[in-house]
Amino acid sequence: MWPSSRINSTEASSAQKRCQCSPYLSHTLLTQADSLSWESTYATELTNNTSNPSDIGMVWFSDSNAEEKILSYLETLTIKPGTGDRNNTPAAAERTDIRILDLGTGNGHLLFALRDAGWKAEMVGVDYSVKSVELASQIQRSRYLGEDIHFVEWDIFEETAPGKWPWGGEVFDIVLDKGTFDAVGFMDGEEDRCKLYARVACSLVKEGGYLLVTSCNWTEGELKWWFDVEGLQYYDTIRSRKFTFGGVEGQTISSVCFKRLSMFEDENL
Repeated sequence: MWPSSRINSTEASSAQKRCQCSPYLSHTLLTQADSLSWESTYATELTNNTSNPSDIGMVWFSDSNAEEKILSYLETLTIKPGTGDRNNTPAAAERTDIRILDLGTGNGHLLFALRDAGWKAEMVGVDYSVKSVELASQIQRSRYLGEDIHFVEWDIFEETAPGKWPWGGEVFDIVLDKGTFDAVGFMDGEEDRCKLYARVACSLVKEGGYLLVTSCNWTEGELKWWFDVEGLQYYDTIRSRKFTFGGVEGQTISSVCFKRLSMFEDENL
């Protein structure tokens, strides 16, 4: 069963050209040639960054100001306090007890943007690509003279992915996806892949935490459909620049936020 608002073949072709941007493509599910292509891309960007540290590679969705919108939106989220005084909880950006995960981190730019904006949270960026992780780590050492953000090679589609997760049963207050789910949608057997991705992504979110998915391919309605998994509830949508084509109104990107329900929350609330 597919979402009712599936894009047509022309739109899909156009979207694929725009959305071949996610570094988070599973080597277990794509051909060897595809995998090597992404490794080659990041190897080139790694070499370029070594020669010129100001060259950090591609920043996906920059033409839509996606990261600026994401950062502004995250400031509005209410994140459950951890230990300490529940009546005197600082703003989310100021808190050091928050954990943020970036799925398909690429060059790590989204996490760097959060750090530059003053976020003090623990941050982790994962990617299936070895060269991607090397690039993000190298940029971090150059820009921040340290390794404050953890970049780790990890493939969400490994058969034993949950068991190989480096943090055991630990989960995150905020899980981010900027373009990664787009790439999943172009894999063979996309329906199974997309649903599996949604379930695993949900499992990485702390109860009461948030999953924010930003896409240039899927519509708001389609993202709601794909991420309609147990324990996850639609929460909000970031509004982006709109356009009209053929009498139909749309957005250049869709950013949809989901909330992980706690055992005490009602899905109908």
